[in-house]
Amino acid sequence: MDVTVIFNQRALNLTKLENMLRTESPDVLTLDYLSTRTDNLEAKELWRILVSSRRQHYEWLKTFFINVSGRLPAVDQNTFVRPSSYESGLNEQINEYQERLRALNQLLNEASNQYESEYLRVVIYYFEQEGILLTQLSQMRSERG
Repeated sequence: MDVTVIFNQRALNLTKLENMLRTESPDVLTLDYLSTRTDNLEAKELWRILVSSRRQHYEWLKTFFINVSGRLPAVDQNTFVRPSSYESGLNEQINEYQERLRALNQLLNEASNQYESEYLRVVIYYFEQEGILLTQLSQMRSERG
């Protein structure tokens, strides 16, 4: 069932937002796991920053969901699956980052009022900073290999 909140003839897809929230636990666990799979101290620090940023990202998404729907999100967390290697985990994170950024921008396009638009713009801005960190991690891997 597709749950939406309708304002001014446009609808914000809450199901899409709840689906994003399903990945919180495995997402944070994967970032933390990848931080342990490198000996590079700078990379470890970047992963630590990513873990902290991602936790904040999910808190903002939950707050946004509550504010627009008036209820807590009802989500079952996806299961953590350990990446087969550091490289595959990093590539997976980059791909998931791009997918999530697209989904956030779709939500922004569905925003029906200034609150929703501004809130999502802030979430997207800070999420884009994670993309910069993932790019740095990818470059470190390329320089090393």
